[in-house]
Amino acid sequence: MSLVGDVLDHLEWKAGFRCDGITVSFTTIFTLFMPILGNAIINKVLANDGYITPVGNGEGIVQNTNLQIILDWLALGSEVVSSLIIVVLMLFFNVEKNLSKEQEEIQKRKKKIILASGGTWVSPKEREILDEKEFDKANEELALSHLKRKCDKHQLDFEIEKAKYFDKKAKKAKHEHD
Repeated sequence: MSLVGDVLDHLEWKAGFRCDGITVSFTTIFTLFMPILGNAIINKVLANDGYITPVGNGEGIVQNTNLQIILDWLALGSEVVSSLIIVVLMLFFNVEKNLSKEQEEIQKRKKKIILASGGTWVSPKEREILDEKEFDKANEELALSHLKRKCDKHQLDFEIEKAKYFDKKAKKAKHEHD
């Protein structure tokens, strides 16, 4: 799953559009469907290979050797085989090779589209900084509104409490920078 973002970026570079929605849809479908399929396979094996249902505490019941081998193979062998398949497939996986160039080209395309439509381009790094400032501002407004309610409830001087709040905040910021 850690490579999904890189693959989505590569697909966006190649096709010109993002396909995150369909990717999440397929992931969700497989996440829901695969346990059902696994249970169906195991139940079919149990039904076809002489599974003995335990009665009471189940002591003394031993499944036949053929069924034991099949269940061990389903539990462990399938994991080993699928892991080997993944390793072999990863040998041919080279999407990360040109990813930084592709991401750069995607940003250039987006910039061109936004500027052509008369918008203002903001780089992802700048957007992150602006979003963080906006988030901090909203949090501060929320904290001050809570402080105002607390002061009203406990009959405290809001300006004094606000000054304490900002002093504490400044000390914390200084401590984090040291």
